[in-house]
Amino acid sequence: MIVRQQKKFLQAIGLATKAHQVVYGQRLLEMIQSQKIFLVILTAQMGVSQKKKVVNKANYYKIEVIDSEISKYELNQILKTPNNISAIGISDKNLAWLLKSYQEE
Repeated sequence: MIVRQQKKFLQAIGLATKAHQVVYGQRLLEMIQSQKIFLVILTAQMGVSQKKKVVNKANYYKIEVIDSEISKYELNQILKTPNNISAIGISDKNLAWLLKSYQEE
């Protein structure tokens, strides 16, 4: 059952990517600061200092953070990027709600 929920979660991230509602890298921090992000998702392999920086900024602006079990490899496959992305932001309220609902089940 947990594998099924994780698959739905990953598919929802893929949907957000195709809708151009996923933000990562330096732009993520800028969008958090301008409060245009509704949800931040972190990977399991994210570095401690980087994680602290993103979480503190998100908490300051009252943006929910999901510390997921997905790996950098899985996330980069979904995003179709060669970079090592370890945190993403969702800039659409409804897609953020969908991802939160899959994480809570």
